Amino acid sequence: MFDKVICPDSAYEQLKKSGIVDIILEKKTKQLIGDVLLNRYLDDNIIDNVYDVLKVNRFNSKNEKILMYEDLAICNLDYTTGEFTGFGDFDSLLVKHPVYLGHLVLGERLLKYKEFGFNTGKCLENAVTSFCVGEKHEFSSCADEWVWRNNGFKNKIYRNLHGDLSVSQMDSSDRNYKERTLFGDVRVFDCMKRVNSFGFGAYQDWSEFLGSLLKYSEKVGMSDIQEISNWKGTLENIGGGTSGFYTEAFGGCCNADFNAHMLMDSQLMCDGKKLEKSPLIILNQNTSTVPFFKDGKLMYMKQDKDGDIEFDGKYFEGKRFSKVVEYNPDDLSHAMKGTLKYFARSREMIPAIMNEFNKK
Repeated sequence: MFDKVICPDSAYEQLKKSGIVDIILEKKTKQLIGDVLLNRYLDDNIIDNVYDVLKVNRFNSKNEKILMYEDLAICNLDYTTGEFTGFGDFDSLLVKHPVYLGHLVLGERLLKYKEFGFNTGKCLENAVTSFCVGEKHEFSSCADEWVWRNNGFKNKIYRNLHGDLSVSQMDSSDRNYKERTLFGDVRVFDCMKRVNSFGFGAYQDWSEFLGSLLKYSEKVGMSDIQEISNWKGTLENIGGGTSGFYTEAFGGCCNADFNAHMLMDSQLMCDGKKLEKSPLIILNQNTSTVPFFKDGKLMYMKQDKDGDIEFDGKYFEGKRFSKVVEYNPDDLSHAMKGTLKYFARSREMIPAIMNEFNKK
C-alpha cells in the first residue's frame, strides 16, 4: 500500500519563503499540476522536449542538466511500461521520480536549487513533489476541507458529499539543523516524508465535534475568540454556511434549541474528574470517539479494540480507546473555522449551539 506523502514543515516553509508556492498555485501551473494529479497522465509535450534535448546533447559530457533530462526520460519509461492505474500507484510514480513535478513547476530553473534555499536539486525536486502530492486539495475544485499546520502536525477537517465529518492529523515535523562542512555551514532539512494519517469520523451530525471545541475553549480561557463570540461574522468572512448538497441540510432538525441545550449540558471528559453527567461523545455508526481534556490539550480518543486507554462509567464498559488527534490552544481558531464552514446536518444547529453556548 502506498503511504501518504507529506511535505515536512521546514521544506514547506522554504517553498513559501522562496516564492515557489506562488509559482505552483499560479493559475496556469496549478491547472497543469491538477491535470497530472487528478487525471493521472504525463504531458506529451514535456516528454517530447526531453528526448529532443537528449538527442541534441548525446555526444556532450554529462552535467546536471543532462542528468535531469535523463531522469525525466526514465520517469516516462516507467510510466509507459508500468501499471499505474490507481490513484495511489500513480502518486507512487511521481514520488519515485520527483524530477517530473519539479520540472513541470520550474523547468530548467530546477537547476538553480541553491537560489531557492535548497542544497541539492534532488532536495528541491522532493520538496515540490511532496507539496503537490501532499497538498492535493489545492488542485481540486470540489474538495470540502479545511487544512492547517501547527506544532509539528498537519490537520484537516473534511466534509464529504454526504455531509459526513472526517478529522485527521499527520506528523509534519522534521529534522532541521546546520551542518558544518569544508564549504561552510549548510542547512539540512527533510524534503519528503512518508506518514500515517490518524483521525476519526462522525456520521452526518457535527454537533458533538463543535460542542467539544466550545467546551475546550472554556477550559483554556478562549471563549471570546472571534470564531466563537462573532461566529456569524466568521461565517461571512470564510464563505461558509450551514447547508450543503446533502439531504440532511435541507430537512431541518426537530427541537434544535433543546438538542443544543442537551449538548451543552453534557460533560467533556477530563483527567481525574469524576463523570457526573452524560459524557460528550462523537458517534460514527458503531464507533465512538471521546474528546478528552488533559494538560491544556484537547485529545480525541477513538474506540479501538487494541487500544491502551480505558474510561470509567457504564457507557465505556468493555471498550478500549487510542489517541488519534491532539489539539492545543493554537489550533482552536482553525478548527472552529473549518467546523463552521463545513458543518452539516441542519441549518438550525449552528445557531442553536452557538447561541446556547454564548448566552452562558
